[in-house]
Amino acid sequence: MACIKSELTLAPSEVKLFLNTVNDSKVNLDDIKNQINKPLFKIKSALRELTETNYMTETDGYYVISDKGKTYLAENK
Repeated sequence: MACIKSELTLAPSEVKLFLNTVNDSKVNLDDIKNQINKPLFKIKSALRELTETNYMTETDGYYVISDKGKTYLAENK
């Protein structure tokens, strides 16, 4: 069973960057990598943290923003 984190360690600007990249679409790692100018290990680390804290979900290599992530974006425009 996966450990679920309760808090983010990412900066708010990074959270918004990743959530906006995934927002309202089903994207894979390559799609995200092509849109975000960061080293791959940082992208993977951020995606792992965002899925562990339920801001997005990952299924079969595709990432989708969760309701919690949508709420975060709405509250932090």
